[in-house]
This record gives sequence, structure tokens and C-alpha cells, in this order.
Amino acid sequence: MITKTILLLRHGHSEPNDSLTDIERPLSGQGRRDARRLGSLLRRLDLNLDLAVSSPAWRARETAALAAGGSGYSKKVRDEPRLYEAKADGYLDVLRSLPARAGCVLLVGHNPAVRQAAAALLGCFPDSLRLPAAALVCLEAPVDDWAALRAGSCVLQWLVTPDMIAACFRGVRH
Repeated sequence: MITKTILLLRHGHSEPNDSLTDIERPLSGQGRRDARRLGSLLRRLDLNLDLAVSSPAWRARETAALAAGGSGYSKKVRDEPRLYEAKADGYLDVLRSLPARAGCVLLVGHNPAVRQAAAALLGCFPDSLRLPAAALVCLEAPVDDWAALRAGSCVLQWLVTPDMIAACFRGVRH
């Protein structure tokens, strides 16, 4: 059986801004730095993204562009409106609708849905996962076609947080 790789990424840190709507809020300097480091990590791990999908919120789109671009992904990041206010089931629906040829996908969205989706795919309680801003979860899905993806069927490969990545990249320029 062929497996698929799912990268679930919570958008990077952003600052509240009363002059902007929630969907318009950009990343903070820290959020941009964390997203660039994620891109560098994906490149070092030689993870070749076939597809990057993001919530249309500006902070998620920025996170997706910086992380995917830094990994070497050169295609356009696909906006997916369902990821903006989705619950875990919405993330699973988006994954199930992906083209079968995509083997490694990045979904960028918001908490608590990212945490809930990861937990649902792993078959664990959502409260068992802690995902700060810019946390990235890598899951392996034992399916040939995304349409066959089921809750509880995935295996956790790894999880990284911005603090973990920062420790790895101390003294490294991006």
C-alpha cells in the first residue's frame, strides 16, 4: 500500500489589531521568522510537497507561503475557505477531496481545529496534543487515495514547535 504524508500546520504568531478584521490580521515578526524556519526544516528533511493548502486568513496564507516556499515548493498555495472556521471534520473533508496523485500535502489553518484534526486522524483525545502557533504535525496515512482517509488511521511521524526549531537553528542564517 502507498502511504500519504499529511503536514498539519497551525499558522504563525500574529498580533491582535483592532483596525483589521480577523481574516486580515498578518503575521508578527516572530510569526514570519517561525514560518521561514519551518520551510528550512522541511527542506532539510527533504520533504517534497505536492500540494500546499491554506485557510484564506492572511496570517495563514503568509505562514503557508513562507513555509512552503522555504521548502522548495514553487507552485501556488491553494486557498481553501473551509479551513477558516472549520472544525476537525472540515479538515478531514478537505483532505478527502485532494487529488490522489498528491502524496505529501501541507494544510495550514487555525486552532483548535488543527489540533482536533490531528487528534481525530490519530485516534486520540484532542486535549492530548498541545500546538502553539507555528507548530507542525507530520502524519502518515496508509491510503492510496485521499478519499479513503479515515479517522484514527494515521501514525504520528513527528511534531515540532517553534521553540524546538529555534533550538535547532541557533546561529543559522535564513
